[in-house]
Amino acid sequence: MASLSLADRHASATYNQNNAAIKKKQRRPWAQLPEDILRLVLEDAHAADPRVGLAASHVCGYWRAVALTTPRLWNNISSARAVEATVWLQRSMAVPFELTLLNKSYDDLIGIHLLKAIVANLYRVKQMDIKVFSSGNPLWIRQIFLAFDRPALMLESLSFELQMPFPWPQVSKHTTMFGGIAPKLSSMTIKLPQDESGWTTPFFIPSLKQLTLAQTSDLHSWKVWDKAYNLRRLRMEDVTWSDSHHLSSLPLTFALPHLECLSLRRVPRSTAVSVITAITAPALTYLSIDLRHPPDRQAGVDIVNALKRSHLPLRQLRTLRIQVAACREEECLELLAQLPNVERLSFYNADMDTWLRALGSRQPGTQQRGSLVCPQLRTLILNICELRYASVLQLAARRRWAHEHELCAKLGEVSLQFCYFAQPDRFHPMIQPDAPEIDILLPLKWRGHPLSTLWYSEY
Repeated sequence: MASLSLADRHASATYNQNNAAIKKKQRRPWAQLPEDILRLVLEDAHAADPRVGLAASHVCGYWRAVALTTPRLWNNISSARAVEATVWLQRSMAVPFELTLLNKSYDDLIGIHLLKAIVANLYRVKQMDIKVFSSGNPLWIRQIFLAFDRPALMLESLSFELQMPFPWPQVSKHTTMFGGIAPKLSSMTIKLPQDESGWTTPFFIPSLKQLTLAQTSDLHSWKVWDKAYNLRRLRMEDVTWSDSHHLSSLPLTFALPHLECLSLRRVPRSTAVSVITAITAPALTYLSIDLRHPPDRQAGVDIVNALKRSHLPLRQLRTLRIQVAACREEECLELLAQLPNVERLSFYNADMDTWLRALGSRQPGTQQRGSLVCPQLRTLILNICELRYASVLQLAARRRWAHEHELCAKLGEVSLQFCYFAQPDRFHPMIQPDAPEIDILLPLKWRGHPLSTLWYSEY
């Protein structure tokens, strides 16, 4: 058999290569999409699953090149696996991104390698949300206080939640996260187990505008409030500070000159009194105090007295929401007299007759008149939480009385709302055919909603 010439051999090889390329295209037609079309497909898929960019980078070289040059695929990642998040960080290159890490099991613990990858890319993180629920080896958590020392120039929001007991390292009061350099960081939420020590110290940096502290009994944070002088909004939830030796370490006062909003939720009475009397906030316009347990008379008196002797600018408050029990009319008048500019008052578990009389209204069944104490008042909300049927009828009678005596007209454009909080399964048996006044309890904006949503609508 005659051998093929060199030209024939070259032609045959070229034919085989072309034929193989054609067959490859037939087997994988999706690999030959134009770059702009493929980019649009990946971006649409990314809206449903943020992991599309990472998956596309494993398909082939062409897809990887397109995926890596599509910034939208790498602007956020939500993962519970350390390996996946680490690879994502390596391939996202220089794109600013939002990072959400959720750790629920021991096998998927966020490891040291991921922590190093996060620190190496800290300069381009815009939002970081870390939640840890497992009880495995949390060695990497300890490294956060030491590793997060680089400037976070683009970080705007940080949330750190730990649902497991952990022996936190002792840190110096001079320690700060990101080296104290995070010019865009405006919002931070820190939720850690109680009875920890020194954990808040690194989180206070001058650029912080909004801070939420939850579930802590640590008082070391009070020593570094001077680092948070730019705070605009401060929220404390489930914060427990005993009034024994801990309070002795508090300064007499500490100043937050730019603070506009202060909210205390589910806190003990002693903690509320301590915070109210310790903070000096000349720019404060919003104050909300929600005690952990239903207050007794003494709790209501303590809160009112703490407000009267505090350094807070009560005369410039626009909104005041406090949870108080019955107080004497003289005490109510002393407090209201310091609120000439308040526009919204909300009293939970309050004695209605006392506050209505203090505001200058007439008591039901009398012709007594009084002057208006809060001339700028526009919204008054009185809430009760007793489950007695007589209280329901009494509340309806107060609302009807207020309208009949033109209390709303006397207060200007005030919206007088009497709210009744109860679980539906306990409330429905009280609704009887001969009690049509029940319907008047619901404010107009809440009608059509189940009664159980009233609590969440107001608080």
